[in-house]
Amino acid sequence: MCTGMSWGKQGFLTKPLIYLNHIQTLLATSGPDSQQVHRQYIILMDSDTFWSTDSVHKIWMAYDCARGNKSIVVSTEMSCWVGRYCQQADLDRWYSDPRIVPSYSPFVNSGVLMGRLESVATMLEYIIRHNQSYVTTYGKRRGFDDQYAIADYAINVYPEEVQLDYHQQISASASIHAPGDPPDDGWPFVCKNRNGSFSMSCHVYTNLLKKIGHFHLDSSDCLVGRMVHRGMVLSEEMASLAAGPLIWHGNGEWTSLHCCSSSLYVTNSLVCASIHPMLYRCGQADLPTLRLSLFQVLSEEAQLHRAKPRQHLRMND
Repeated sequence: MCTGMSWGKQGFLTKPLIYLNHIQTLLATSGPDSQQVHRQYIILMDSDTFWSTDSVHKIWMAYDCARGNKSIVVSTEMSCWVGRYCQQADLDRWYSDPRIVPSYSPFVNSGVLMGRLESVATMLEYIIRHNQSYVTTYGKRRGFDDQYAIADYAINVYPEEVQLDYHQQISASASIHAPGDPPDDGWPFVCKNRNGSFSMSCHVYTNLLKKIGHFHLDSSDCLVGRMVHRGMVLSEEMASLAAGPLIWHGNGEWTSLHCCSSSLYVTNSLVCASIHPMLYRCGQADLPTLRLSLFQVLSEEAQLHRAKPRQHLRMND
């Protein structure tokens, strides 16, 4: 979709611009008055992601359970980033009461989102139109940050339309953060404490959790899930997150999680082409049969490393 496109001029604004252009193409194909428009949903994914599900039905179940009565679900993560490390002003603006968050993953992550095509288009149009309001500075870099923009849209601009995936049901981040034990200063990450407050200095626990087997890869089907047992480090935090997320987001923490992802893509391509997408509302009435488009966008880092899109799937009813 975006092979050969340069991020040099627009920076991270390129990402929503590419997304919106693709969605507008889908909307134009359907026609403005077509009922099909209201039956189209889309998943937008960064390039450092991979699928970990073998069923279209599970995709719809996770989306419908995560969304509540809203039409867009945005992924979350355990540490706060808005193009730079979060500051107290950012917490005051979006995350003033961490106690209301039902997990240890309270912060917006723009890496994966899913929602109704029209609603996602409206969100992208808004953040593109107001992109100058979402400029941050980190080191020598100053520019628009899509995570900053989507966080503001989800929490302050249109919260009745966007639900945060607090339990990481759709997308799980491979980047794990929590306060040190005992707590210490010097770490730049913000995360949630067990007492319901925020810590302004949190460790990276990804490698430790990897060593103790938290990320469990089933070599028979290449699906990755969480293993949590009593007494393990961060057992309370990890137990608040979905055991079997649909998508894993590397988030800069590429590990052996994706060691057999090539065969996973082949398997999922076959599954997505052959299984009729049945959708249930967490045990309630069936939702309409929907058309789902799945695609990934190359991140700026992937472009720099001449990476190619690893997955481009479309499922139709």
